[in-house]
Amino acid sequence: MFLKRFQVIIIGIALLILFSGYVHAHDWKVVHCEIRQVYQGENSILVDCSGEGLRLSLTTDCEILRKGKPTGIASLRPITDKDFQDALIWVNNQGQASYILVNYTVEEEDKGILVKRDIFGKIQ
Repeated sequence: MFLKRFQVIIIGIALLILFSGYVHAHDWKVVHCEIRQVYQGENSILVDCSGEGLRLSLTTDCEILRKGKPTGIASLRPITDKDFQDALIWVNNQGQASYILVNYTVEEEDKGILVKRDIFGKIQ
């Protein structure tokens, strides 16, 4: 039993090292931001990450998911001129978005109050 657990731990550590090496070799970074504008014709988006504006082009094979289902760049548009969707965006070493998890969640809580939550579930 101890030997099996030890093997599982060693395999887990090996996978972690391999995966971290893969991510480091590709020099990706993940950013959490709000999508301010979509330039569908140019295949790019304008995002706000902690007060810093950044324009990102999307790779040709960029995956965009909302609640685990594929969606397109057009669905990233702001809801209103003051309500923006937040996203986790994987940016490659060329500064292009290669994977996007997008979110816009509004829920009704006690007493009929609407509450907006970010991608992590935190009230905004």
